[in-house]
Amino acid sequence: MHPSSVRRFLLSRLLRAWPLLGVACCLLPLFVLAFRSHPALDDFGFAGASRGQSWWAFQSWEYQHWQGTYTTNALLTGINPLAHGLLEYYWLSPLLVLAALVLGAWQLCRALLNPPHRAPATALLLMLVLVQLPSPAEGLYWLTGAWAYLLSGAIALSWGAQLVRAAQTRSPLHFVAAGMLTVVLMGTNFVTAALLAGLLLLLVLRSKAGQRAPWLVLTALALVCLGVAVAAPGNVHRLATVQAPQLGLGRQVVLAVCKAGVAATYSLLNWFGNGLLLAVTLLLVPAMGRLALQPTLALQRLTRSPWLLSAVTLGLVLAAFLPTYLTVQLPPPPRLRNVIYLLFVVGWLLSAYAWVAWWVQQGHVLPPLPAYVRLALLGWLPLALATDHNTHLTHAGIGQGYTAVVQAYRDWLSGDAARYDAAQRARYATLRATAAPGVGLPPLPVQPVTLFYYDISANSTLWGNQAYAQFFGKKAVWVQPPSAKP
Repeated sequence: MHPSSVRRFLLSRLLRAWPLLGVACCLLPLFVLAFRSHPALDDFGFAGASRGQSWWAFQSWEYQHWQGTYTTNALLTGINPLAHGLLEYYWLSPLLVLAALVLGAWQLCRALLNPPHRAPATALLLMLVLVQLPSPAEGLYWLTGAWAYLLSGAIALSWGAQLVRAAQTRSPLHFVAAGMLTVVLMGTNFVTAALLAGLLLLLVLRSKAGQRAPWLVLTALALVCLGVAVAAPGNVHRLATVQAPQLGLGRQVVLAVCKAGVAATYSLLNWFGNGLLLAVTLLLVPAMGRLALQPTLALQRLTRSPWLLSAVTLGLVLAAFLPTYLTVQLPPPPRLRNVIYLLFVVGWLLSAYAWVAWWVQQGHVLPPLPAYVRLALLGWLPLALATDHNTHLTHAGIGQGYTAVVQAYRDWLSGDAARYDAAQRARYATLRATAAPGVGLPPLPVQPVTLFYYDISANSTLWGNQAYAQFFGKKAVWVQPPSAKP
């Protein structure tokens, strides 16, 4: 075989294999760290508050007194291990969310692409999401945040797959499946629900008059369910507990729009800043060009208007940053930014494909990407993934990278996750072995960035401490000063 043919063969194999290898490397530390994860704050609060009540009674109480997100309420008291006293099975939560994310990505890629491209596309989507996930601690390893937010994003991917199949086949089964997932999604969190309801409204406007009826039904269903969630009396009670500066309505709206615009722009700069998204997209351009020549792909229906798709993607990001600035005048919490980033990555990849397809379908020829450029980018990607931000050249700073995956490896391989796990288990043993109604616990020796969300404090009267104490059957629990011994 000619040397040039060998090189082309090896390069093609490498291009096919690297997404699967990449996503495996991304998933590995997140999977391992699931077994080192522990609950915090609301996890104990939901478990303790639901004790002694029937499932239906607690749903009613939550709706009336705390929040109207009916799906989240049902999950947190239905299949939450802590709600059934199964603290030792807390690791199931991050694995469930990871599995839902993988399944959602696969479902979406399966609906859009032909079999040879589904697995690599799924791997690429997952890799781009996981590498720069804003907060694994709040998105994966804190059960309350994970189930209310990132799980909703994962379900949204499966929902999108059902919408694609419904548009392509016109099958009632796919519309029914999309409707069921719509009901679920509208009860997860308000921002995700509002964004997805907005997408349905856009589908209604873009659909042909003779095919509009099922989309109108789906949109009406979404708006009704979202209305049920928003109208809950508990939302008013909860918002009343938040202390935000009182401003005039007009000034508050203007400030919220400005702050949301700045925050969204800054986030986009961060997401693009290390070059990973751009490099991967550049590597995908030749494959996108080949896909653009396959007119029967479901992907073609979704990407006919690159201008609109790009505007919708950027609009969703801006819209997602707006609600928290309007209500509490604060940026979205990291758990919400996880969902925003997930939806942005999907929109970015679809927009990039739409522009490539438009260019090809206009009769233009894509300039070839030289083999040495592809090899250079493939060689650069692992370096970009593995880089850290150790500006002071300290041993402790090794592995403190820009990416969530690098930090996950650091927390795992440095032993920080194991020490954190051991300290938490020691606390549980102390609480179970001590008969006293009040117990002081030693501070955690380490707080791994990937795993740690929040801890109880030295003040036993704070609600987080009270929820922790209630779960273990104590009257008071607090953290001792660092110098004190347990």
